[in-house]
Amino acid sequence: MHDDTDSSLRVRVWDLEKYEGRRGTSYRVRWAVEGRRHGTTFPTKKQADVFRGQLLAAVRAGEAFDLTRGLPMSTVRAASPARTMTWLGLVETYCQAKWGFASPRHRKGIAEALSLATLGVLGDASRLGRHTRTDLTSAVSYGICARGATAAAYDPTALAALRAGDVPATRIADPLVLRQVLTTLGTRIDGRPCAASTVRRRRATLHNLLEFAVEAQVLSTNPLHGIKNRSYSGVTRIDPRVVVSQAQGATLISAVAERSPHLAAYFGLLLYAGLRPAEARTLQRGDLTLPTTGWGELTLSRTQQRPGKSWTNDGTGVETRQLKHRAPGDYRVVPADPRLVEPLNRHLDRFECDVDGHLFAARTGRSGVPLPKPYKTLVSESTLSLAWKTAREATFTEQQCASPLARRPYDLRHACLTTWLNAGVAPAQVASRAGHSTRVLLDVYAGCVDGQLETAQAQIDAYVHGNVRDRADR
Repeated sequence: MHDDTDSSLRVRVWDLEKYEGRRGTSYRVRWAVEGRRHGTTFPTKKQADVFRGQLLAAVRAGEAFDLTRGLPMSTVRAASPARTMTWLGLVETYCQAKWGFASPRHRKGIAEALSLATLGVLGDASRLGRHTRTDLTSAVSYGICARGATAAAYDPTALAALRAGDVPATRIADPLVLRQVLTTLGTRIDGRPCAASTVRRRRATLHNLLEFAVEAQVLSTNPLHGIKNRSYSGVTRIDPRVVVSQAQGATLISAVAERSPHLAAYFGLLLYAGLRPAEARTLQRGDLTLPTTGWGELTLSRTQQRPGKSWTNDGTGVETRQLKHRAPGDYRVVPADPRLVEPLNRHLDRFECDVDGHLFAARTGRSGVPLPKPYKTLVSESTLSLAWKTAREATFTEQQCASPLARRPYDLRHACLTTWLNAGVAPAQVASRAGHSTRVLLDVYAGCVDGQLETAQAQIDAYVHGNVRDRADR
C-alpha cells in the first residue's frame, strides 16, 4: 500500500516544449511536485497534450501527486503489481532477461555497472553495515547478477545487508538519487574520475535497465531522459603515442622470439595482419592458406573469451564465440603479408598444435613446468602479457618503457592499421580487413594518419597567399 505522506498538492504544470532534433520533432511535458521537476517526451503533439491534460485535470480535482514518481495518486494506485518491485529485484530480473543475449564479457560489464548503480540508489551507507565498497559491489555482481557464482565469490553478509537495505525500484526516478547514481558510475574507488569510455559504457547499461523497467511497467518513463549531463563522444580515438613503427614492431617481435619463440608468430599476426588479440589466439591450422612465398590468406570465424566461471553458460570460465560484430557462422578473410607467411610456416614446422589444431597452445603450466603432449588448452593471456612485457624491457630504453608506446599487444594492431592507411590503402578495404565499419576506422584512427597536418597547413598557406596576390593585382 502506498503511503499518502509521500504525496503533495503543490503541483505546477508548464506549457509544452517543442524540440526539433536530428531524429525529428518531439514534444516534452514538464511539471513539478513539491519543487521536484519531472518530465516526459512524446513523438507527437497530440500525445503530449493528452498527457498534460490528465495532469491538469488531477490538479483541478485537488488530487495529490506522488513525490517520487510525480504522478497523480490515482495513477500510482492503479498501477500494476510490478510497480512494487524493489531495486535489487529489478536488477536481478533485468540480468536474467539479458543473460541469453549477452556475451560472457558483456554480462560481466552489466554486473559491474549495476553493482555501482546499486550503491547510488541505496544511498545511506550506514544501513549497509561496515562493508567496503568492494564487498558490496561483489555481492551484487556475484550474488544477484551472475548465474553460476558460488558463495565463495562474495561475502554473504554483504548481500544480506544489501537486501535488508533494499528500496522500491521507483526511487531511481528521484532526480537527486539519479544524479548520485551517475556520480557513482563515473567515479573510481580512489575518488578519481573514470575514463570517458568507461562512463559511456556504464551509462548505456543504466539507460537500458531503465528502458527495461518502463517496458515492465515498473517505471512510467525513463528518468534518464530528463537529466542533463555531460555528454561524451561515442568514439575513443587512438592515442598516436602508442603506435610503433613497423621497424620498432619487428624489433619487439624479434625480442619475443629470443625468449619465447613459440609466441613470435602470434605477435606477428597483430602487426602484419591487424588481428585482434583474441582472434590471433584462437587461430587454427585449417584457417591458414600459406604459400611458400608471397601473400597468403587467413580465414577468421571465432574468438574466445575468458571472463570467469560465473559468467559463462557451462561454468567452465571459457566460451568460444563468433567474431566481434558478426553473426554466428560468419567469417572474415584477411590477406597474410609475406612478412607474416614466413614466420607462420616456420611456426607450423617447429611447434605442434593443440588437439583442436590451435596454433598457440599452452606448453607450460603453473610455475613454468612443461606440459605433456598432446596439448589441450590455449596459451593464457597472462603468458602473452608477460612475454610482451619482457620484450619491451629488452628492446626499449627506460624512458620508452615508461611511455605508452606499444604498452599492450593490442597496440600492434593499431600499428598495422595505421600503416595500411598511411600506405594509401582504401579505407573501406582497411575496415574490411580489420572487421569494423569505415566510419569507425576513420574516426578511431584520425590522429594517426601521417601528412594530414602538413596538407592542411599547405592549403591554408596557399589560400592566404593567393588572397594577398589577388589584392595586389587589383
